[in-house]
Amino acid sequence: MTGWRGRALAALLATLAVLMPALAAAEGLKTPKDAVEIFRKATAEGDAAAIADLYAPKATLLMPDGKVATGRDQIRALNERVLSAGKNELTFRDVKVDGGDARAVMIWSWDRKITPEDGDPVTIRGRSMLYWLKGEDGWQIVVDMYQQVPQR
Repeated sequence: MTGWRGRALAALLATLAVLMPALAAAEGLKTPKDAVEIFRKATAEGDAAAIADLYAPKATLLMPDGKVATGRDQIRALNERVLSAGKNELTFRDVKVDGGDARAVMIWSWDRKITPEDGDPVTIRGRSMLYWLKGEDGWQIVVDMYQQVPQR
């Protein structure tokens, strides 16, 4: 296709590429693996609310120091603090999901690179185990337990 039809098709495809992740988040996740891109993008954009929306309303986040965050508000507040430390980049490795039609367990390894405005980047390496349930709003995280691991 050339001419105006080709340009119109290219514009439509570009618009869909931009809107699809947001629409998937708004409609709920089709699969837990869809969360990988949403986590990555929301982290890069500093969007703690988008991260919190991946969690069930009464979800539990178990942290390595023994602290617990319960509910979306606490999970969002925790992410706001982390994201306010500077530019954040999150990469995932070894994403594995096991489960059925309504329940799933996901394990992933991750690296979070935080670059403060006036400092050198710091990379935190970790791994998480997430328990997912599928409800009317799609898949949501019910329990998230993570730990930091030593740098290689």
